[in-house]
Amino acid sequence: MIIRSYITTLLILVILSVNITSLSAQEEESPGAFELRKFALGLNLEENIFEGYYYYYTYPPAQLTFSVNIKGKFRIEPQAGFGFVNYYDENDERGYKQRSISAGFGFYILKPKGSLCAIYGFNLGYLHSRRKGYDANESESSINGISFGPAVGLDYMISPHFTIGADFKILYRYHQEKYEVNSQMDIHEEMSYKYFDTLTGLRLRFYF
Repeated sequence: MIIRSYITTLLILVILSVNITSLSAQEEESPGAFELRKFALGLNLEENIFEGYYYYYTYPPAQLTFSVNIKGKFRIEPQAGFGFVNYYDENDERGYKQRSISAGFGFYILKPKGSLCAIYGFNLGYLHSRRKGYDANESESSINGISFGPAVGLDYMISPHFTIGADFKILYRYHQEKYEVNSQMDIHEEMSYKYFDTLTGLRLRFYF
């Protein structure tokens, strides 16, 4: 499973942090050894811990990011993602086609030490998703939602231009869904969802 790879990545980063910390204790370390360039392009690969719940499929699993580091202490990070699903069950002769677009911002405090950088802050996101069913009614539904909550992470600098890391988020989500009850009679209903969501993620950044 993807989530296992994220956990493995996080464990590797923890082991690396222990080794680097022990090495830095043997030699004097100059402050600001983890020098981040001001801008970075990146990719977040995220997995929902409660995978399998019906309303979680809407979020794109990958997010493109643009990082702006301010004096090596703060980070502003807009992000965007796109998802497409085309599902069909031959046994039940039904399925759906879905498109999702997400956008958001991250606001983080940076704590560099050696080749590592701890990251903690706040994430804000927006989602729009539309789904069309392959059933007799060809029903359609759409979702608009927002999310916000804390995030923590750890980055490891492989080179002056490249970092790899992992993060963990606890998000509060609110969705407003509109769906067709009967497409021929143009009957619609609306529902809202409020829930907490936990995400693990793999972070890749290229600095320039």
